[in-house]
Amino acid sequence: MNFLRAIAFLWICIPYIVLGQVRPLKIGDTVDFKEPLAVINWRDSTLRLDNVNKDLIILDFFTTSCTSCIEAMPKNNKLQQMFAERLQIIPVGIESKERIEKLLAENRYMKDLKLPLVVEDKVLTKIFPHQGVPHVVWIYKGRVAAITAGDMMTDKNIKDLLGGNDIHRWPMKDDFYDDHERDSLNFSSGLYSRLLPYVNGAPLNYQVDTIGNQVRYRMTNATAVSAFLYLYSQIQQLPLMKKERIKLDVNNLYEFENLDSIPESIWMQKNAFTYESTWPLLMDHQDRIQAVIKDLSNRLDLNVDLTPQKSAIWLVKSGKSGNDKLQNGKSPTDLKTWITMLEIFNTSFPPIEIDKGLSDQVISTDAVNDFESLKKVLKGNGLDIKKTEREILSLVIRSH
Repeated sequence: MNFLRAIAFLWICIPYIVLGQVRPLKIGDTVDFKEPLAVINWRDSTLRLDNVNKDLIILDFFTTSCTSCIEAMPKNNKLQQMFAERLQIIPVGIESKERIEKLLAENRYMKDLKLPLVVEDKVLTKIFPHQGVPHVVWIYKGRVAAITAGDMMTDKNIKDLLGGNDIHRWPMKDDFYDDHERDSLNFSSGLYSRLLPYVNGAPLNYQVDTIGNQVRYRMTNATAVSAFLYLYSQIQQLPLMKKERIKLDVNNLYEFENLDSIPESIWMQKNAFTYESTWPLLMDHQDRIQAVIKDLSNRLDLNVDLTPQKSAIWLVKSGKSGNDKLQNGKSPTDLKTWITMLEIFNTSFPPIEIDKGLSDQVISTDAVNDFESLKKVLKGNGLDIKKTEREILSLVIRSH
């Protein structure tokens, strides 16, 4: 009887022992994983990677709250159909079966999805650890060929991998990247600045370190626009810097904007940079930031300024007292906060400026999806809005 109890105890504990011994895999490692994975939207309730008889398996880690993950599902569904004979795309979720089933049933992006969805994953996430999604693992003929962001899932990249093309220069995604070079610098070597290339695998990162009598600024994998916006934000509060607030008069626009709609990871790899400089600690903070801006501008051969420029905007101004009854009215909020949120979630809207003295006005809100619906809500609060041109704070970048 004691023997049978011991066997039963081991049988219960084996899965937990296995989980505790999981070793994270990196590019080039063999994937030798034979445990069944719980899946939905599939012919069976479980799936084993070693039984997937395809040259290429793509694990697409997602969450139900990741908008870009969900919006990419129809595209990935088409890729699966396009390369059905040699490819299997498997979205991997850690959330409950019920939550992912609800997403599958109710979200329009999941309509007609033909991909197996892993649910309640506990092991793959440990084998391929990450902090952000989408997180994409490419397994080619049993080995980890690449680990990338979601934008790398394109028909061209799949063709390149299946065709045997060299992909070792693909931009990697490593959420736990350790920048050894950064930490090994000797602060006692004096003041310096340097501009370095893109660091494959490293995320976009801004760091300020103070050691002794020096302050070091380091930007890893930044672009010109993002770098200067970051620097200016350190010395003044910026509005939401939408595209209309970025004025580019440069020799090569491709270095500043992804005009070809290539994967953002590849565009970043071509155009992002790492910058580092040290400055005296006793230097005034604002003067020090201005010095960094000037130094980086010179290294990139640019003239950079933050200054008012004329642009098309929507202007909120006083109007007649509103009598229109708002439907489905939400909790009252201040005008500035509500307008800011509208700008964030409606990328097609131009910058929205508010006349002086109105920002703190408390209003009742309603659903808005275009200029006319916004005008209606504002009218109901005794406000008005018009399309016009005005000088607004803008980041201006010019080539020398």
